Amino acid sequence: MQYAIDETNRRKKIQEAYNKEHGITPKSTKRRLDESLKLEEYDALAWKKEKVEKMPAAERKKILIELNKQMKKASHDLNFEEAIRLRDEIEKIKKI
Repeated sequence: MQYAIDETNRRKKIQEAYNKEHGITPKSTKRRLDESLKLEEYDALAWKKEKVEKMPAAERKKILIELNKQMKKASHDLNFEEAIRLRDEIEKIKKI
C-alpha cells in the first residue's frame, strides 16, 4: 500500500512541475450525469431505437449479454469512458 501512495505522490510532483513549466492550470470537468461522453447524431440514435424496437426479445437479450461482456472487459482494461458508453447503451435497450 505504501508503494502505491509513494508512486502516486511521485507522479503528482512530476505532473505539477510539468504544469508549472508550461503554464497549465488544471481545472475540473463539469457535466451532467446523464450527458453522454460521446455525442451521437439524432438520426443515428432514432434509427438504432427503431431497429431495436422491431427486434425479437430473444435477440435483444443476446445483445444485452454481449454488451455486458464488452462493458466488463472495458472496465477491466481501465477504459472507463467506453464502459460508461456501453452501460448507457444497455440502459437504453432495457427501456425499450
